[in-house]
Amino acid sequence: MRTPIVIGIITYNRPRGLAALVESIARQQFDRKELSVSLIIVDNACNPNTEKQVYTLLEEHSLQGIYSTEEEQGIPYARNKVVELFLRETSGKWLAFIDDDQTVAPSWVASLVETAEETSAQVVYNRQEYVLPPGSPEWWKKSFFFQKKEVHGAKIAYFYTHGVLIHRTVFEHFPYPFDICLKKSGGSDSRFAAQVHRAGFIIVYSHTACSYEHVPASRLTYKWLYKRGLRAGALSSATGILTGKHPWYMRAKCVLRFFCWTGRAVGGILFSTLIQKKGQQARAVYELGWAVGIVMGLFGFLHDEYTTIHGE
Repeated sequence: MRTPIVIGIITYNRPRGLAALVESIARQQFDRKELSVSLIIVDNACNPNTEKQVYTLLEEHSLQGIYSTEEEQGIPYARNKVVELFLRETSGKWLAFIDDDQTVAPSWVASLVETAEETSAQVVYNRQEYVLPPGSPEWWKKSFFFQKKEVHGAKIAYFYTHGVLIHRTVFEHFPYPFDICLKKSGGSDSRFAAQVHRAGFIIVYSHTACSYEHVPASRLTYKWLYKRGLRAGALSSATGILTGKHPWYMRAKCVLRFFCWTGRAVGGILFSTLIQKKGQQARAVYELGWAVGIVMGLFGFLHDEYTTIHGE
């Protein structure tokens, strides 16, 4: 009996990124013959050229797939459309999300499924590596572009859609999982993750399943790092208050975190400037944005990061 893995991709005017991603999916290697993949690609730009490209890519790489559009602008609308099509048009037990500025390792799908079977988890989040533009200073990797490496198979309370495998039962419980209020700020995936964790579903980390995010040069600035931190901090506090059992406790916790992160960021900026360590300085700029964002989130303000499209 075959085990179809459906891969959901939302795209917005990134033809080169989409082509590279689909090509990497076509190179998936399976030790088990029963595994197979199909795609659901939702175009949030409703670009006729994207439709032509998608069908060309599917034919070129001998892949099965569904193409659709979502006229409502915003990442949550497009992601919800993927889930809707997955539940309505497929019988697959697993839906994997990946972004159109990424590529995946040849063992990505097989490793996600293997980790799910090993741990009996309903959600498996992958390891992500960042690919910086050629000629980028090495110290950038020590700023924001790194990921905390969890122990393989460890239970975690978070995930993001830049590489995650989710069982059908989760979407049957949350049929419209991505919050449309976050259509420009981003973070609908982390808020969904908080709800999934609170509902009692098992989320685990897979070190063997790896995806690669290709970072555009436009993001290699202190200004972008600060704004990214601003968004992350605001979403963290707002999500904690909305999904936590005790909102006032979460508010007090956020205030404490603001002072801790502010002290850490200011100290980091001063110390890194003194010893001339640009990587640590850039990381401290991100943390300062995070601290300010915590206060913004307490009062319901979010940073609309996705009014600007980076890359293509």
